[in-house]
Amino acid sequence: MRKQLEEKLQQFNDELEQKVKDRTEQIAKNERRFLSLIENDLDVISLMDESFKIMVERC
Repeated sequence: MRKQLEEKLQQFNDELEQKVKDRTEQIAKNERRFLSLIENDLDVISLMDESFKIMVERC
């Protein structure tokens, strides 16, 4: 019984680790796409945080 529980726990951990890897890759891909849009756009773009401090400004 204990061995089965340990195997199941390991399976859950492996699945969670894969989900984290997949999501991290997706976030990195989205970030690259976003930065590409900003870097290649000819318009003025400003990205501000919640206190209106400019984080990125592209002219």
